[in-house]
Amino acid sequence: MALATSRLNSTINARTHELTEVSVLLAYMHEGLAVLDAWGNVKVLNAAAIHMLGTTFDDAVGKPFADLVGDNRVRGLLKGALEAPAKRQSLDVALGGRVVSISTTFVPVADEGGHTGMAVLQDVTELRALQMMQQASGLAAVTR
Repeated sequence: MALATSRLNSTINARTHELTEVSVLLAYMHEGLAVLDAWGNVKVLNAAAIHMLGTTFDDAVGKPFADLVGDNRVRGLLKGALEAPAKRQSLDVALGGRVVSISTTFVPVADEGGHTGMAVLQDVTELRALQMMQQASGLAAVTR
């Protein structure tokens, strides 16, 4: 009995440590991460997603992700992700003067909802500006 209790405590401690590591990773990553249910409602957000969306955790949880983004194209993106699970789909949207690339992936899970989705938000404002500058300089070289 003591051996079984010791093994159980060891397993619990190991899982608690793993959970802590994952929590720290998600909290401090630069990309925003939103976990969505099968209907596109927010289940969980990390700090970067909260910042990019200009919301709070309490205000976001349970709300439609598309409403938080404020761009109706996101509904189509989520619908497409649900129709093609595990296929990554992306869309650039404007959020608070920044350009944010939203990538979604829905994966089948064994729960009552049937699917859980992830939306990854990346601030690509500087990247898009550099791409525009590169295109403009390429066009200038062609017209000379």
